[in-house]
Amino acid sequence: MKKEELTALGITDEQADKVLAMNGKDIEKHKKAAEDAKSQVTSLTQQLSDRDKDLEGLKAGAQNAEGLKKQLEELQGKYNTETEDYKKQLADRDYADALTAAMHGEKVAFTSKAAEKSIRDALMADRLALKDGKLEGFADRLKNLRESDPDAFKSDKPDPTFSGPMGAGGPPAGLSRAAQAARAAGGRFNPTPAGSADAETK
Repeated sequence: MKKEELTALGITDEQADKVLAMNGKDIEKHKKAAEDAKSQVTSLTQQLSDRDKDLEGLKAGAQNAEGLKKQLEELQGKYNTETEDYKKQLADRDYADALTAAMHGEKVAFTSKAAEKSIRDALMADRLALKDGKLEGFADRLKNLRESDPDAFKSDKPDPTFSGPMGAGGPPAGLSRAAQAARAAGGRFNPTPAGSADAETK
């Protein structure tokens, strides 16, 4: 939109400048978002455009009807295959991003990289419905996986501690299992001599 076009409608130069300024702000606001979206599909668009040019070139320069028909069929088959491959790549990327976001949202922690890969592969192979960038039913699927393969996930529960002695001579209250094991080992290597307690009291 040009200033001359606005003034031709009967508005003043000052009003025309204000309209152009407002319009310019809106354009700049959405310009970057449009450029980002465009860059994501540039490669795919270019390759699809190349396939279209190949098809049009064959049609324009056809000399042999039968040969042309065969070439067109082969090229069309290749075109269709590549198009489906590109669509699948985009779908795989969107699903993987949604899966990562879902795991982050549920604060999922794995016991190892191998365990994480195994669970992700299972979720990628048997996919949930993806709607508005989110996986439907992810919490239920995660619960089932935790039950079927608990060793793959880190427990969010602390190590158990004992709240009281375990019978005569048992460990003191509040000691963890590791501390109890260390004390027991020390007792085996440094046993109390028989009668030492009596000697101390005399």
